[in-house]
Amino acid sequence: MAKKDNTKVIITLEDLQRSYQEITTLLRCECRITTDIVAGQPADEKGVQAFVKHHLHLTGQEAENAVRRILREEIGESDVTPELGEIQERESYGVCCFRRDAQGRPWLGCWQAKANIKQAASRTGLFQQKKGVKGDMAEGGQVVAYGASLLDPQHPERIYPVNAQGGPATTTFKEFMGRVHSPKGDVSIVHHSECIPFDHFFFFEYRYIGAKLSQQNLKDMLAVSMQCGLGSVRSLEMGKFVYLKVEMEDGKRTSNKSKEEPEAREALAATA
Repeated sequence: MAKKDNTKVIITLEDLQRSYQEITTLLRCECRITTDIVAGQPADEKGVQAFVKHHLHLTGQEAENAVRRILREEIGESDVTPELGEIQERESYGVCCFRRDAQGRPWLGCWQAKANIKQAASRTGLFQQKKGVKGDMAEGGQVVAYGASLLDPQHPERIYPVNAQGGPATTTFKEFMGRVHSPKGDVSIVHHSECIPFDHFFFFEYRYIGAKLSQQNLKDMLAVSMQCGLGSVRSLEMGKFVYLKVEMEDGKRTSNKSKEEPEAREALAATA
């Protein structure tokens, strides 16, 4: 509580956190991955080491040699134009990994879940239909890990995917290929990317200012959110997930209740 004496008022961090909770609506989300979430972060040396160990199954000096070769010779672009080819063709190769903590556990960024929600809200027309909602959900919104995904309370911005037993996710590497056309010639894109397999889970809380969204608004947004997905290679239908359960709680001062549906303040639930 803010302290007051004769000359000044002291506002504490606890006061500000309490105020934010009182003016926001909370969605507590439990999710199951249905198609692999694919990493898009270019791998550093540690990431390449993980790729060599878990995908190429190399150890010892052979693994060290492979890491050096990949970093020195393979990552990046190379000219693969045929000897008699008239149009230049290049090949781009890379290795992508998830961000990991000091214990080596992979995590998803809170900004990824928030971007997914913003994209879904945009696709369902909420930003156009309801004045002020975009700012309430984007700039005024917050995503943090919750439940089994909150493996590091010091870093709530890290959403840790977990297996069915609640342990850290076990990842794999898969190869993805594509091609782009440009005035400078064709570019063949090949990358090995770390993947969090389907049937893993993740849990997060999302807060947004006010209570302008009805139950149907939220259902529509969450339904589209599952289709938008997370991570990279979403053009190949990667990164899909389902909401197993969504609970909603009003803040004490979210007084702008939706009059569209009196039951809009109930908990939401969805099953796979």
